[in-house]
Amino acid sequence: MKSLTLPLLGLLTAPMLLMGACKKDEPALSNAVIVYDPRMCPCCGGLVVDFTNTPKFAGVGTYSIANSADLNIDVKELPLYVRVSWVTEPNGCSPTARITKLERR
Repeated sequence: MKSLTLPLLGLLTAPMLLMGACKKDEPALSNAVIVYDPRMCPCCGGLVVDFTNTPKFAGVGTYSIANSADLNIDVKELPLYVRVSWVTEPNGCSPTARITKLERR
């Protein structure tokens, strides 16, 4: 019986180890539109992302982009329809999003 214990234990633990090493699913991507906000107030202006999928630069579902310089977006491309993964970021003025992944549609 002792001679079977170790091989059986190996057969049971090997699948668990392999499943733990598998690639995890990425967070779901949200459809969005990136547009330019031409206003020049202290809490607005610059690139914004709109999650209502309509190209507008203010209102419900619209967030300033905290890391817009990292995204290499040319304003001539706007409005830009994208799929994004994002997180909210604290800001004293307007709702702000940090885009962690961006795919053009």
